[in-house]
Amino acid sequence: MDRCWGISATADEGSSTARKTMEYSTVPRALGKRHASIIPVGLDEVLESENAAANITRLGSSEEATAKPRRTRKHRKSTHVARKEEKERLLNEMAILNAQLESLKQQAMASMDHVDQETTRSIQVGRKLRYTVHRNQQKFGEVASIMSEISLCNAQAGSPLHDKITLKRDQESRRKLLRELKASKISKGEHFLRLRRPNTNLRSICDEGRRFEMGNGDFFSERLSITQLKDARSVKQIYDLLVFYYSNIEISISEKIGHITVRLDDDAGSKSIIQNRLRSTTIDDLKVESNTIIFAQFYEQREGDYGVIVLDYVEDDEKYPYQRSECLRKDVVAVMEVRECPQSTKDDGKTTVVLTRWVQNKLRRPEFSVSIKHWNGLCEKMDMFGKTVQLSLAEDLYIEALGLGMPGN
Repeated sequence: MDRCWGISATADEGSSTARKTMEYSTVPRALGKRHASIIPVGLDEVLESENAAANITRLGSSEEATAKPRRTRKHRKSTHVARKEEKERLLNEMAILNAQLESLKQQAMASMDHVDQETTRSIQVGRKLRYTVHRNQQKFGEVASIMSEISLCNAQAGSPLHDKITLKRDQESRRKLLRELKASKISKGEHFLRLRRPNTNLRSICDEGRRFEMGNGDFFSERLSITQLKDARSVKQIYDLLVFYYSNIEISISEKIGHITVRLDDDAGSKSIIQNRLRSTTIDDLKVESNTIIFAQFYEQREGDYGVIVLDYVEDDEKYPYQRSECLRKDVVAVMEVRECPQSTKDDGKTTVVLTRWVQNKLRRPEFSVSIKHWNGLCEKMDMFGKTVQLSLAEDLYIEALGLGMPGN
């Protein structure tokens, strides 16, 4: 039957159609709507082609699924659960650390209980030493207190270097008395300085002193100093500078302290025995007077040159009496030594000049009234008379270093 018209086909037509069908079935065709309407293909062939295409599609999909598996989604914990777990972990860790700490404490206590005998003995010795040092410091404090009382008693009794000096009016007797006193004053000054100077190396700087008011109202000061003069060329140079300074002390006092000072005496008979009868006027218009004798001696020896200078005040002077109703009186007792000292402990031959000074000043309470302010000002500046020595030495050493030389030489 003809499929187009529904008419039965003849035998020849049927065989012809069968051949064509077999021919087309041997060649695979991609079917579509347009081809289906044009190419005369059997229904079974069309269905088989569609099934084959579907199978190919499913096979490709399964292969893709096998090649790229889908990633599974992880389960996410909630915040409170995560924090709870973290808290539990930290608590467990803290418990472990506390247990370790207790174990370490027990080990430390056990080690302290088993200290060896040597360590125990060292601890005991250290305790005894600290106790002994503490007791000695207390004793030293008591000794210092006693020494202060002794110093006060000595000041009231007078200086160990002081000798009562009374000068007459005539010039010859004055000079004779001072010449007779010189040897004993120099010897006494050397002996006192050996006892008073600390048994330390002269290469070390030393400066100590005390100041106090005595029972009668006089003001007292005492000072010991050791100074290294590294710029000095020799002992003789410093000795000459000191002698020159005390021969012209009124100039230094006027320049460096500001007290206008004049010299009242006119006796310059010897360079090794000098009298300084001075009167100073302060800024507050107060007058201060002093009468001091300077004894100087220089020694040249194989062991080393050295010089000694001793100062002592005059108790009574008929030619230049004290003006107690007009002036405040200042008394000075001092001893100075200049000698060489090695610069270091090494025996390299290098030396330096050392100046040792011990000075005792006393400012007597005047018979007339003085305000507390002015009195305290004088007491504060009293030690400056001694400090001008070092200032003058430094200036003169600088001048000589420039090659200008010392005045008067």
